[in-house]
Amino acid sequence: ICISDLLGNVNLDIQKIKKVLNGSKSDNVLSAIITPTIRRPKREAEEPSAIQEKFDGSSKPIIYRAQNTNNKLYALLYSSKPLMFRRNDSDGFPELHLGKTNDDMVIYDTRLNVMVIPMETTGKVTLRFSFSKVNGYWYMSSVKVTDTNTNKEYNLTTDEDIMAPEYFSYHCNGFSVFSDGNGTELYIYDIQVQIDSRDGKFGDVNDCVTFTTAPIWSGLFVTTIMGIGLIIALTAILDIKTMDKFDNHKTKNLAITVIE
Repeated sequence: ICISDLLGNVNLDIQKIKKVLNGSKSDNVLSAIITPTIRRPKREAEEPSAIQEKFDGSSKPIIYRAQNTNNKLYALLYSSKPLMFRRNDSDGFPELHLGKTNDDMVIYDTRLNVMVIPMETTGKVTLRFSFSKVNGYWYMSSVKVTDTNTNKEYNLTTDEDIMAPEYFSYHCNGFSVFSDGNGTELYIYDIQVQIDSRDGKFGDVNDCVTFTTAPIWSGLFVTTIMGIGLIIALTAILDIKTMDKFDNHKTKNLAITVIE
């Protein structure tokens, strides 16, 4: 068995090696780990038009899925199109688009680790999404991005409240942004994420759009105004007094003299 597709990250490489070796229980297996020491020559930058054409041809929904070997629960992350990783300290490709990846490149332990080959380069980008659980809710507030081409790490956080009750998924239309405050950003489009799926599918959704949206508030306001107007109108009608004085037969008849 020859293991050569290593990333340079000790923890993730150890997990990948164990996963490969566990598939071979025989004692008559010779395993060799090859770690290249010569860096690949840097490719020339592609033309922006070529990059855009390449990206547009692969702008399909993606989903990262992995199962935790301890509790057998799945973690899932969906984006309606490839994630965009924008760096402020790169001269070659300031924007990298992260699409689909093989299942064995997604590992779920205490974090969701995703290793993706960007559409613009041949290196790898590792995403490590961190989760926490508090009072029956799970939260995802940060991601650590490692770029093997530059050997740089970026700790990104988000101001968006990505959270849901246990066994629920979180969804939000538009795009969610993770940033370090210095111009480095990770964009996830129409995000849906869950960390405790029992069957590898998304559960009930906790949407970022609350029930009392602006249109609903507008409808309630207009309905209230119309209701108040209707009550005032009915009250005014009930207060009208009819001329019933001449309907009493005990009173004298009304005589009207007409002069011709």
